[in-house]
Amino acid sequence: MDDLRSNNKWVLNETSMFIAHPFGAGSTLTRRAPVVLFSHGNSYYGEFYRRLFTKLASHGVVVLAPDFLVWSVGNQPNFVKYSQLLDARKFIIEQERNASSPFYQRVDVDAFIVAGHSWGGDMAQVVSCFLGPRFRASVPVAANRPYWFEDGDTLIDCPGSTAVWTMFGQADDHFNDQTPGLECRDFWLGERGCTGVAAATPLNLGDAPDECVEYQGCSATTRFCLYGPQYAHQIPADYFAAATMAFFRSF
Repeated sequence: MDDLRSNNKWVLNETSMFIAHPFGAGSTLTRRAPVVLFSHGNSYYGEFYRRLFTKLASHGVVVLAPDFLVWSVGNQPNFVKYSQLLDARKFIIEQERNASSPFYQRVDVDAFIVAGHSWGGDMAQVVSCFLGPRFRASVPVAANRPYWFEDGDTLIDCPGSTAVWTMFGQADDHFNDQTPGLECRDFWLGERGCTGVAAATPLNLGDAPDECVEYQGCSATTRFCLYGPQYAHQIPADYFAAATMAFFRSF
């Protein structure tokens, strides 16, 4: 992929945004590209994921990854990340309509997808729930437990029907426990009215056929991976890009 700017960075509301795209010299892409908004983890930034974004772009998508302004002041970064993801979404819609932009009429602004890692996985879940009608699918990786959706002793209902594929590590060395991932899985199983954790179809990814599964009886596609210990708190690089792009295209 050719860079749109020398370092693939754009300035968006006083912060930088990493962009990967499939429109380099020699590109034969004839259809509009869907857009992945990626939310990075706490103490990470877009450049950290350069290799992953390049892989995603090679599958025919545009990746937008804002570098968030605030990371760790109480709950403030949660709202900053949330608003900057919306800013990135607005940015690419405007670029698609701008005849002087390299994205002019090349981006599918009806096919937004959100993904995120660690604390960014939390944001991917929040967007999946509260902005469900605006996003087709979501892949949160190594996110915290779903405390965002608790209202006292009850869980809120999420609008929309975003497909959700949560992923978590068998040996996550940040949480040192599988519980956050399993609680995220169970939240979406309940939210989407799935038959249950046992009613699952293996996806044959990773180290075992049932490392990743798709659940049955759900109102929207609901998947879960408990990926191998070699990835700890990181993204399962051996299948993440290709598998998630196939997932997104299924919609």
